Amino acid sequence: MKEKVYFDGDYYFADLQKCLAEAKREIIVESYIWEVDTIGSRILAQLIKKRAEGLSISIVLDAIGSFYFSTEIAGKLRELGIEISFYHGLIDFRKTLYNPLSYFSRINKRNHRKFFIIDDTKVFMGGMNIADIHTSAVKENWKDYGLYIEGADTRLLKESHQNIQKELYERVKSNIGKGTQVAPFYLNDSFQRRKNINHFIVRKILNAERRVVIVTPYYNPTFRFNRAFKDVSKRVDVKLITAEKNNHFFPGLLNFIHFKKLGKCGIKICLYKEKFLHAKLLVIDDEFYLGSLNFNLRSLLHDQEIVVEVTDGEAKKELEMDLKYLENHSVQFSYSLYKQIGIIKRTLANIVYLMRYWF
Repeated sequence: MKEKVYFDGDYYFADLQKCLAEAKREIIVESYIWEVDTIGSRILAQLIKKRAEGLSISIVLDAIGSFYFSTEIAGKLRELGIEISFYHGLIDFRKTLYNPLSYFSRINKRNHRKFFIIDDTKVFMGGMNIADIHTSAVKENWKDYGLYIEGADTRLLKESHQNIQKELYERVKSNIGKGTQVAPFYLNDSFQRRKNINHFIVRKILNAERRVVIVTPYYNPTFRFNRAFKDVSKRVDVKLITAEKNNHFFPGLLNFIHFKKLGKCGIKICLYKEKFLHAKLLVIDDEFYLGSLNFNLRSLLHDQEIVVEVTDGEAKKELEMDLKYLENHSVQFSYSLYKQIGIIKRTLANIVYLMRYWF
C-alpha cells in the first residue's frame, strides 16, 4: 500500500486533479464544505467531463457545511446523471413528519468526512474541504493535512458512502458487520463503530509508553477521553498543539477553558501562531492517526468522521518533522494568556462550557 502525506493544499489538489483526470470507471466524493470558488469550480468541471466520458460519479455533501452550494448546480449535475445528495438538510419533510422528535437529533449530526475514492484503488482524504481556503489563493489560508492512499481495501468506505447516499429512503444491506472496521480506515458511521473507535482512542492513550501528541483546532472531548489524557500525562510526555486564533468564536472560548484545566496537570499546550491550524492528528508513541476527526464532542459523539493510521515510514518521518515545525512556531499556553482574554470572555467561556455537548 502506497501513502503520501500533504502539508500544503496546492500540492494536494494538484495531485487530486491529476488522478481525477486519469480515472477510468468510478469517482466517489464526500466533503463537509464544497465552495464553488477556483478549486471547487475546477473539480466540478472535471467531474462533469468524466461523467460525459461514461464514468459513475457519486457525491455526498453536508447540507450545512455546503449550505451555499447552489441547488441549481446540484440539479444540473443530476440531469447529467451524477448522483448528489445533501446530508441531513435543514428541512426534511419526510423524516420530520414521520418522527418530529428526531429532527433535532438529526440536525445536530453532520457529515464531516472529506474523501475521494477513484477507481476503487486510490483515496484522497484528511482535513481539507473542497475550498480555496486550504490553498495559496487565499492570503490567510489554513494549515492542514491531506493523505493519498493507493492499494487499500475501500469496501467499507464505499458501503458507508452508499448508506449515507440512500439513507433518506432506504438502507443498503450491509455485507460488513456494523461494528467491523476494515483497515486502514476507521469510521464511526454506526453506533457500534462509534463506540469502538472512541474506546480504541482512549485505550491507545492510556497504553502509551513514551508520548501522546494531539493536533486539533478544537479541543472539547468526552469525559473518558479527557481523563485518559490527564492520567497518562503523569508518566509520559503529553502535548496538545492547536491554533492560537480560532475560526469559530464559541469553540475558541471553549478551548481556553480546557487549556486552563489541562495546564494545571502539566500538559504542554502549543498555540500555533502563523495561521489557523485546521489539521487533525493523533500520535501515540510511533503510531500516527490522521483524518477528519476533531478531538471534540461534535466529532466523537455526533458527526460522521474518518481516520487512517499512517504506516508508510517516509510519511511518518515527514509528519514528525512537521510536528517539530508546529511546536517551534507556537507560543506556550499559560494562565497569564488565559487572563488576557478578559473577564467578559472568560465568563462567556464558562457559560459555553455548560453547553459543551453541542460543540
